[in-house]
Amino acid sequence: MFENAAKALQYHREAGAGWRDDEKTVDAILRRIGNLGEAAKRMPVARRADHERIAWREIIGMRDRVIHGYDDVDPDILGDVLEHDLPELMEQLRQLGVE
Repeated sequence: MFENAAKALQYHREAGAGWRDDEKTVDAILRRIGNLGEAAKRMPVARRADHERIAWREIIGMRDRVIHGYDDVDPDILGDVLEHDLPELMEQLRQLGVE
């Protein structure tokens, strides 16, 4: 999970302000977010319950949106995920020793 979040942020950072206009970057970011959500979805429910601070439902929901509604992903929402949610998730995973 950590690696997928880190890679999505790396792609975003490397592309700079024009990331939304770079189809390859958007595709790569969406792929990593999908992978992240898939990992969360496959995590045993009991383990997720042990870490209630992590927004599992939202992570899995974003995965479902990316995988099943690719053309409908709102770039503003994706930008918010990249700027706020993924850095917060990475910090939570670090604190839990999940990298």
